[in-house]
Amino acid sequence: MLRIIIVIGSLVCCTSHLSAQSAPNRRFIMSANVGIQAQLTSRTDVVSFDLNREVGVVRSTQTLGPYLVFDGGASMHIWKRFGFGVAVSHAEGSATATVEADVPHPLFFEFDRTATASREGLRHREVAYHISGQFRVPLSTSTLFTLSGGPSYFDASQDLIAEIGTSERGFPFDEVDIASTHVERVATTAWGYNVGVDLACWGDRFRLFQRLGLPDRVGVGVAVRYSWAKPDIDLRGRKQPRALQVGVVHAVGGVRVGF
Repeated sequence: MLRIIIVIGSLVCCTSHLSAQSAPNRRFIMSANVGIQAQLTSRTDVVSFDLNREVGVVRSTQTLGPYLVFDGGASMHIWKRFGFGVAVSHAEGSATATVEADVPHPLFFEFDRTATASREGLRHREVAYHISGQFRVPLSTSTLFTLSGGPSYFDASQDLIAEIGTSERGFPFDEVDIASTHVERVATTAWGYNVGVDLACWGDRFRLFQRLGLPDRVGVGVAVRYSWAKPDIDLRGRKQPRALQVGVVHAVGGVRVGF
């Protein structure tokens, strides 16, 4: 993804001077978008518990994403083709975890039994605040291409399996079931980064917009942003084997308003 953005930016920078048309005269641009966060990440979390004077282990595995994402932002032209922008994105969704536990035997030491279960509805939520420097490239008087990049701040939470309840099947206790699962919501914040591209086309380019009487200050656009951070998380006082990956690729589209 990063290579694609870099290549696009290089090509645009090399060829943009060939355009004889002036940039759209819109110093401030507001945007509202909806799309998908194309995250598809498998994670396994581990927590221990005490039972029968021994220590058991619970492993829960779930796949994060993809998620619906809402995105809103504003940008300002500063000098020549350079600008500054801020944006806020919100992504949220749920997943199903597969739970596997090594459960100590009630009669024999070091004779763990394996039990499995599943838990639905584990929520993932993240809000990201993006700050970016921008390079604006006019493709025509009604089309604007923008390349951006900068820091991002993430506020995220994730539901994890923190505890289980077990049920013995009866003598000689060779088999055991997971009777219940307890979910804990883990919250974290982290700084990361973002890079992205945006293509906006204004109302005077579309006959439908003209017929509806929409001014040339209103348009539509599509954007792709790659943002990334990977904060460590703790569950019941134990650092998890995998950090919580947030961000990744947003592909969105929506409305642009310039003035």
